[in-house]
Amino acid sequence: AVIVAVPTFFPVTTPLVLTVATLVLEDLYVTFFLLRKLVFDCWIADPDGKRYYRYLKNEDGQFVGEIAYHYDAEMQQEIANVMIYAKYRRRGYGGEALDLLCSAAKSNGVSVLYDDIAIDNPAVSLFLKHGFVEESRTEEIILLKKKL
Repeated sequence: AVIVAVPTFFPVTTPLVLTVATLVLEDLYVTFFLLRKLVFDCWIADPDGKRYYRYLKNEDGQFVGEIAYHYDAEMQQEIANVMIYAKYRRRGYGGEALDLLCSAAKSNGVSVLYDDIAIDNPAVSLFLKHGFVEESRTEEIILLKKKL
């Protein structure tokens, strides 16, 4: 599997186009615009240098998933997030995505990445194969950690 991380392009100034019949109601537009801005501000914009978010494309140019990390002030940790779309799983993209994310985090000065994963999630073994170790666990969640 070969994937590349693609910077997101989600301009807030471009109006949201609705193709739903005649739903061009002003309050619906405003609601969607504000929701889109909230999502952009929370997950994609990086005013403080505390987030990283990229789409993943395969060698055919198809979007196969997303990678991200952000600083969680409550936990005081950098939290990783790897999501491979269901139809592309079990093709090697997850491991490659995790390696890309760790490399990007290290390049950006992050020294340790964490992820809390449900105990029954098969991704636990993927993270362990790629250098993460168990930091702690509850009955529901495993906290994994990797020194970069």
